[in-house]
Amino acid sequence: MTREGWEIVVAVLATGFAFISSAWVNAVSRLTHARARRLMEMDPRRGALLVKLAQNPRPFLASTLLAMLLARVAAVVLVADVLFGSRVPAPGVVAIAVMTFVLFQLAEI
Repeated sequence: MTREGWEIVVAVLATGFAFISSAWVNAVSRLTHARARRLMEMDPRRGALLVKLAQNPRPFLASTLLAMLLARVAAVVLVADVLFGSRVPAPGVVAIAVMTFVLFQLAEI
């Protein structure tokens, strides 16, 4: 596989990671303390973690948002590198704009 092929594979993986991170941020931000307590009654071991998370979600959300941002930027940079390496700048600029739009729309649930 060529270097460009690997960069595209990594960009796709980074986009997938950004999507999963976005889902995680959405789930944590919607978790209420009452729901976490109810889940703790069903499964005490996992529920205790959710109660801890519901009490102070900021550290978890901050690190996840940072990782999601890094994955998005990495994907756009890798796609830009592949497209500008192909010596066709005009379609490259359009593709980067589309990729950025797709990342910020698709990765946001």
